[in-house]
Amino acid sequence: EPYQTHVRVEQDQTIAALYPYPNPMVEHTQFAYRVQGGTTPPRNVRLRIYTVSGRLVRELHDSPNAVGWNQFRWNGRDADGDRVATGVYLYRVRMDTENGTHEGDVGKVVVIR
Repeated sequence: EPYQTHVRVEQDQTIAALYPYPNPMVEHTQFAYRVQGGTTPPRNVRLRIYTVSGRLVRELHDSPNAVGWNQFRWNGRDADGDRVATGVYLYRVRMDTENGTHEGDVGKVVVIR
């Protein structure tokens, strides 16, 4: 008996998941993220870390070579190389895709010293 299969192809490239581990962090954390959709890897992936007042603390760059899981490593230091203070920090990822720029949701990471 014949049957049908339906396939959904994701055209728009997005960040489907972004998780810091460990969270809270002491010395460092890994931001694992999953790129979903599209046919080519995204370009110019940037993870920005902010204080809760909105001051940019650090910007990390990545050039993933594949759609799927990738990661950033943050050593808990600001752009000047100084250790950040204990507290809550906000992060957001942004990437250039085949269809423009995609910006992910805002998340929280806690630093404990």
